[in-house]
Amino acid sequence: VWAPLVSDGALRGGVLLARAVGAADFAASDAKLLAALATQAAAFLDVARLHRRALAQERMERELQLAFEVQSRLMPRGVGALDAAGLGVGDAVHILVNGCTDGTAATARALASADRRIIVHELPVGDKANAWNEYVHRLADPNAAAHVFIDGDVRASAGAVAALADALAAALESRAAAALPCRPPRSRSFAARNCACPSAPRARTG
Repeated sequence: VWAPLVSDGALRGGVLLARAVGAADFAASDAKLLAALATQAAAFLDVARLHRRALAQERMERELQLAFEVQSRLMPRGVGALDAAGLGVGDAVHILVNGCTDGTAATARALASADRRIIVHELPVGDKANAWNEYVHRLADPNAAAHVFIDGDVRASAGAVAALADALAAALESRAAAALPCRPPRSRSFAARNCACPSAPRARTG
């Protein structure tokens, strides 16, 4: 005798009851009882599935809240450090909020409302490569002398933007300059692994 396990409208399995050798055949009442047990088991499966989904949703909400709390502290610090890093009065700051579902966009808009140089772009896709392409191919001012890319949780050191500009000016054949973390020994280790010319001028950023 077999009874299906149907959970959330889909067949999840079944309950098979076999008789022992020499035992009497199952009666219709046995099949009815087995079907009732299968229905009850399927209901338990539904409850377990919904419970797991609720726990996953709760965990995701906690993680998003934590991420928002961290970002809401780090982003204003990062943007606030740009003037000391060498941002000019006429320079533009583009904040690309890529696929965020927390309060990052609200934090960015609040910063923009206090500084006319800040422009917020909310992108539906949560992908850094997509954000890069959006800026480079659609948003970037082709007449700008330089473009500086900084992660939202990074605080640029004083003079970092100006140092990048100086590094580019010192190597006219270069089209880009990268900054290193300013915390040794991480900075020295990174330079040793990635810099072909350690003696060349290097900009530093946080």
